[in-house]
This record gives sequence, C-alpha cells and structure tokens, in this order.
Amino acid sequence: MKSSKEKNTSSYPLFSSVLLAAVLLIHCNCKIPFLSKEKEENPFILLGLFALNQPQVYQWNLPPGFPVPRVPEDNPMSQEKVDLGRFLFYEERLSGNNSKSCGSCHFQRLAFSDGKILSTGISGEKTTRNSQPLFNVAYNARQTWNNILLISLEQQMHVPLFGENPVELGLSIREEEIRERLRGVKNYSELFQKAFPNEAEPISVTNIIKSIASFQRSMISGNSAFDKATYQGQASRLTPSARRGFNFFSSEIAECFHCHDGINFNDSTFHSNTSAKIEPLYHNNALYNVAGTGNPSSNLGLIEVTGNPAHRGGFKTPSLRNIALTFPYMHDGSISCDDNLNPNLPAGQANGATINGCATQALGKVIDHYSNGGFNSTCGAFTSGDTRNASFPCSPHITEYGGNSALAPSAQSTVDTGLIRRFPIQPQEKTDLINFLLSLTDEEFIVDPRFSRP
Repeated sequence: MKSSKEKNTSSYPLFSSVLLAAVLLIHCNCKIPFLSKEKEENPFILLGLFALNQPQVYQWNLPPGFPVPRVPEDNPMSQEKVDLGRFLFYEERLSGNNSKSCGSCHFQRLAFSDGKILSTGISGEKTTRNSQPLFNVAYNARQTWNNILLISLEQQMHVPLFGENPVELGLSIREEEIRERLRGVKNYSELFQKAFPNEAEPISVTNIIKSIASFQRSMISGNSAFDKATYQGQASRLTPSARRGFNFFSSEIAECFHCHDGINFNDSTFHSNTSAKIEPLYHNNALYNVAGTGNPSSNLGLIEVTGNPAHRGGFKTPSLRNIALTFPYMHDGSISCDDNLNPNLPAGQANGATINGCATQALGKVIDHYSNGGFNSTCGAFTSGDTRNASFPCSPHITEYGGNSALAPSAQSTVDTGLIRRFPIQPQEKTDLINFLLSLTDEEFIVDPRFSRP
C-alpha cells in the first residue's frame, strides 16, 4: 500500500491539465485581450495564467497509518475550499436569526461534540439525538445515528441547515437571503472566487455546502497516545494498564472489537483503498426494552427510516477515538457521569470537575451496561429535552429476577445477543479498559489552529 505522502503529493494530474489547456489555447487561435500577440503565443505564459486560476492540489498531511479518505467526484478537495469552509463552519449568518453556526454545537475542545445530552436549535427546540463529534467523518460510510440515506457529508449538511423537525439552523427557504448576507461580508467574495474559480457566481448554497464538507473532511484525528505507541514507534506513550486494556478490548471475552474495529474504531469505515462497497452496520445496543416499541418512541432507530421491524433500535456504531471528550454517551445521551463530576455542568464546575474524571466514571457505566448484558438502564429516558422521566417503563435487568430468565421480561428480538451478552470482568480489567479508552484522546487535534475559529 502506498504511503499517504506518495498518494497525495503528486501534481501530474494538474500539470497534465495545464499543459493540455495551453496547447488548446495555442491551436484554437483564441485571443486574450490583455496580452500582446507575442505573449499570447508563449506557452509558458499561458501555463502560468492557467495554473494561477486553479485550486492547489490538496495535501492531506495524514497521521502515520491512516489511509487517504474517499472524496466525492463532484467535490474534489482543495485547500481553498477547506479554508472557505473553516470560515463558514463558524459563520452565524448561516442561521435563520444570525445566532448559531455549525460550531455552536461542535466544539473543538470536545473533539467537535458539545458535551450536552441534546443540542438546541435557534428556536430553543431540542434535537432528538446526541450531537456526534466531527473528527474523521471523511471515513464514514454513512452520516448521522440512524439515517441510512445520508451517504455523504454534502447530503447530511441539508439536515442542520434546512431541517424543520427539529429546527436547527433554520434556513428553510432563505437561500437568496443567505447569498446576500455573505456578499455583504468583507473577504467572502475573494474566498469563494478562490475556492470556485471557474464559476461566474461562486457564492451559492451548493458551494457553501461543498466548502463546509471539505473542511469537515480535513478534520483528521490520529495522534493520540495509542497512535504514537502503535504507529509512530513511541511504545512508552502507552501505559502498561492501557496496553492490558487494549488486549482485553481485543479479546473474545469482551469482544468490543467486533463493533469498534479498524483505524476509526467503528464498523463502517471506508476510504480510497476500500475496493468493496461498504454497507454500514446498525446495532441495537440493548439500552432499553420498552414493551411494544423496544426503544422510546422518539428514538426507535433505523426502523424510522426503513420501516423494517428487524431494524428496531438500530443505531450506527460511533468511533471510540477521543471518547474521553465526547460524553454523554449513547445516541440519546443517557449515560454520563454524575452532575457534580461533569465539567460541562454548573454543579461540576463548582466542584472543580475534570474531563478525565467525568469520562472515567461515565465509561465505567458504559462498561457495566455491556458486561451485564444490556437492559440495565436507569429508566431515565429523556422524553422532553433534558428532562428525565423517572417513571420511564424500562425492563429491569435479569439479575433482579434472581437470574431466572423465565421470570424476567423478554429482551428485544432485534438485539444481537451473540455480541451483547454478559461477560466476566474484574475490577482491574475494568480499570485497564478505561485507561485504554482514555489513551485514544488526541490532545493535538483539539488545539490544532487549522480547525479553530478564524
């Protein structure tokens, strides 16, 4: 397999295009008004003019061990689009009331998640699912928790921009208004012209979406302590406990790796070296066991899109990278640390809470959920925004029936009980597993100026 450097530094495609254009200009007898006849026939001048009007060949600058992402043919990467997309990602003018941007729900210090159970749109309406982080989304076979139809970042972008259930950025039918807003901002005309040099009217909703998607594809995270030890020859960066935790993670006892595998620690990663078409997998994580529906009616999973009963409770496997930064966990944000340990909440801030302290406890709860075989919810479903419903009708875990499955409510039929089943774990193994998960934090990514607000 070629290295990322070999794959990305080639300028032959651009050179070939430039040379072809120069030859065509010479032989077609085309006139260029501001050039003299002598200069007009000079191929080197024509080469220079054509090259100046083309976006630069994009340099991925990937971490060691990372493959080149696959990119849509109708939106090739360029540094100019990435630069423009960075401005637009943080642009509040891309909301109905100029109050929010993509960056309002995706904070770099939290690996572009937001630390909340549910996010809030411009009207105060809550989203139905937890905000996903945005690192390494270039490798996703599908976007969002449960919509199998949203294959590309460009398609997904329509949801926060124009979606009405719930309203997030609330642009709806304001496309012309958006263009006028950006035309009136200094530097945007130049940025759009550089990113889309061959278009007469480059400021458009289509190009806004293409630019933000390009910026998101550039947000690659792969320099955690685990990466430095595994791919960069710095074995000492991984503690003995974290190393033991990785071995337990990869064992047939815990079987975590079946759903969290590969370079991105999920099971639907694809890239330029992926020859086969990747179909994403959706899993029922055995979080709830509500009679009749399985999951809360507001979060039924993949069945909401496909209508297939077998997809009840199915959600996409999230990446485990930067997992220490992206609590609360699960699609509904229902597993987190106690409030007084959460640095994203006033109670935690008053108590001097830390990110690692909250993550350690919250990850412990996730491990408990899976090692107990699922169906161990605290019955705190979020039926209205951040409000917990203490009387939510979750089925108690089978252990509360003395281990007698005949007496306990039956589990959802759509849960893969071959993977989600009780497994033995000792206190030290649990500590080791948590330390391995904490080692996946990329401290460089969350302060990288390339991704910060310009």
